[in-house]
Amino acid sequence: MSQAWPGASPQLQEDSYDGRSLAEKLAANRAAKQEEWEEKSKLANQFRALEEDEIMFLDSVRERQEEEERQRKEKDGEEVRGFKEAVAARTSAVNNPPPHVPKPMAAPKPTPVAPPKKDVKRSLKGVVVKKRVKSAVVPPKTEPKQDKKTETDDDDGEPNTKRRKVIA
Repeated sequence: MSQAWPGASPQLQEDSYDGRSLAEKLAANRAAKQEEWEEKSKLANQFRALEEDEIMFLDSVRERQEEEERQRKEKDGEEVRGFKEAVAARTSAVNNPPPHVPKPMAAPKPTPVAPPKKDVKRSLKGVVVKKRVKSAVVPPKTEPKQDKKTETDDDDGEPNTKRRKVIA
């Protein structure tokens, strides 16, 4: 007694009988599905032709990029040219100073030349002066002149670089 599946024809049931094991049938089904998937995902099947409006848009984008690149290169070229000219002018001015043409003097004007006043505070700005503390009583020194010579000379015979105040 054979069971009929609803919607299946009796001839299909007879043809569908296969003497293979279940594992062989599942492997065959898996291989068939894999082949079908590979066919769908072929590289050639993934791309489609561009439409006319897409082509026009991509062309306009490419042209705009080329124009911006051309303008940038032109601007860079002008800047480099200007820089080279400035460097050349600078080096020529340093190497070849312009000839000094003396101007004819019509009449010398006698003007009293006063030396410029020096601002003492500005010229000494940043200078630190340390004040010495005076001792209460300083005994006067009465040394012979030969001792003065020893004050200026050290034991080595070299002059002493320190200045000393001589109280007379």
